[in-house]
Amino acid sequence: MYVPYFEGKADLKKADFKIIFMTRLWDPDEVNPNEPGISEDISEYRKYMIDERHYINRERIQIVKELQKQYGKQFFGGIYQNKVAEKLCPELILDRSDVRKKAYLDRMKQSDICIGSMGLHQSTGWKTGEYIAAARAIVAEKLVYEVPGDFEEGKNYIPFTSSTECIEAVDRLYHDPEAIYRMKLANEQYYRQYLRPEQQITNALQKVGIILD
Repeated sequence: MYVPYFEGKADLKKADFKIIFMTRLWDPDEVNPNEPGISEDISEYRKYMIDERHYINRERIQIVKELQKQYGKQFFGGIYQNKVAEKLCPELILDRSDVRKKAYLDRMKQSDICIGSMGLHQSTGWKTGEYIAAARAIVAEKLVYEVPGDFEEGKNYIPFTSSTECIEAVDRLYHDPEAIYRMKLANEQYYRQYLRPEQQITNALQKVGIILD
């Protein structure tokens, strides 16, 4: 998987938009807040980590269910298989053939609206970068951490803070072809200015005063 395989170009469509959200669940039982020898602060933080995993799982499941319900064949998505998914939502587990990297990237680049959700420790999901590289329109959980450049709400992505807000944002985009195209163009430009690997190196060197010819 070389860099160009992740890249895409903004394409203008008037209808028949495709939506994608492929995600995973986290196991709260992997976190032990009562481990002998840890401090009270660490124990409390681990309790937060457990709550966070429950929240992430609950929201991701709800988003997948609602998108399936509202968009039918226009939506592709589900949950990666693990023991948590088998327990909480076996009906949403993705087929093994669909989760292979090439299969995922091919399908993602053919989609128009891509969904991103918060990772552990409120991290920005890695798929967000893949969506940008592919010049897709993005609906993503509101970013907590700063990113370089002018990656802006409303221009590069529509933020949400709940599964309900996510579905509402998808619906607004889905019925606005021009907004989808503008966002695709904005993300194609952002990728070339800030995210493409060689451009990241160039930008970093410029910050320390090294200008490349």
